[in-house]
Amino acid sequence: FDLGLRCLALAFNENSYYGCGYASQVDTGLTSLGRKAIKRMNQLGIVIDLSHSGDRTAMEAIGASEQPVIFSHSTSRTLFNRPRSPPDPLIVGAAKKGGVICQDVRANTSVVEYADWID
Repeated sequence: FDLGLRCLALAFNENSYYGCGYASQVDTGLTSLGRKAIKRMNQLGIVIDLSHSGDRTAMEAIGASEQPVIFSHSTSRTLFNRPRSPPDPLIVGAAKKGGVICQDVRANTSVVEYADWID
């Protein structure tokens, strides 16, 4: 934090000391260190980024955080059925806490490419 850190991901694809990434064979959720980290991040004002977290880890992080969380670069799994894309319950859970999902607009990840779906 003293060096400028303001946003931190709990995992990057695979497991970390804090929780599981989306590519984990089994998502066991947050670790005890992950819960402590979330508490400290909330105290310091560091935004929790769940973009690469597994579903269970992300849901537990949303529940554990007293502050809004974000998916800083993701897509909806409903629109783009990919393991890294959060399903609707995670997006809604983040939104209920004041968090957001920031649409990843790389090739094959943008609703703009699927405009024919929109009435």
